[in-house]
Amino acid sequence: MIIKTIRFDNTSCSDVLSAIFDENWKRELTNEHVVYTATSYNAEVTLYLKDDHSQDLVFDYGSKILVAGKTYHLPPHKEYR
Repeated sequence: MIIKTIRFDNTSCSDVLSAIFDENWKRELTNEHVVYTATSYNAEVTLYLKDDHSQDLVFDYGSKILVAGKTYHLPPHKEYR
């Protein structure tokens, strides 16, 4: 199995059914959004998408993920496929 690493610019993903954040994230609730902030380098998130797909993403320290409804707004990150 070959694992490719891809770096993305800022992006949004609206096909997320659920997400699992590792222990390297802090969660903040605002009136309309949830904001996750990476508390260390290599903070990981697994996104479970429609059609039984999942993606493992890795973020740098201080990265913020904004969740509005079912849409995840993502800063630059590494994606492992």
